Amino acid sequence: MKLTYTVSEASKVLGIGRTKMYELVSNGEIRSIRFGDAIRISKSYIDELINPQTQQGQTNDRSLHLRNELQETER
Repeated sequence: MKLTYTVSEASKVLGIGRTKMYELVSNGEIRSIRFGDAIRISKSYIDELINPQTQQGQTNDRSLHLRNELQETER
């Protein structure tokens, strides 16, 4: 089971361009993990962006903001 995505894989999952994904990673809007030159993004974090529900069933505001921004880039 895959625990992390590359930037390219994460961009495909979210349906955005690779360049936009690198931009979001570099400005800190998408959390990432760096291993030397390699950048990885947690699968669970991507899952949270796709389905932004907290344990109490309330929307996570940060995830909702990112989700809205991602949808705007698709237009």
